Amino acid sequence: MSTTKNVTITAVAACSLALVTLACGLQGQAYQRDRPGALQEPKAGDTVRCVLDVDQVYRFRVSGTVKELPKDRRLALWVQPVSPASETPGWYLQRGFNGITQFNPVTGDFQGVAQIGNPRWPPQAGDILNVAITAISAEEVESLMAERGVVTRRTLPGTTIDLAENVRVRL
Repeated sequence: MSTTKNVTITAVAACSLALVTLACGLQGQAYQRDRPGALQEPKAGDTVRCVLDVDQVYRFRVSGTVKELPKDRRLALWVQPVSPASETPGWYLQRGFNGITQFNPVTGDFQGVAQIGNPRWPPQAGDILNVAITAISAEEVESLMAERGVVTRRTLPGTTIDLAENVRVRL
């Protein structure tokens, strides 16, 4: 009797775990299907080729598509160093020579440039980072662009259009 009871409990636990795993997997797939856009370069797990620019900063290209960006929203490009982590944790807004450089409102296609590291702390081959595109209100973008110095946020503001995680650096 005890053996039958243990087998039944084990079977119920296994079925519950399978249902939870299936539900979580489907939830992730729904996010992928319903997201408001996509990064084409880089994608999660990709390797990006970083090029040393004349100002001694390494940069890489970003591109993608967004569906139906409302007129009161703007795209913002963010980079998050993962390994090694940065001195200031969080997401770094790409602006100035970096950020979204082209956006076609008819097709939704965008291109941008992202910076990793700085002249004092350049990236190394194999570093890992995350890249995100967000849609933010025009007022918030203006406020972010007006901030002095490096702009970081612990969490991404606005609506996340897409996120490429575990992107590896190649020099």
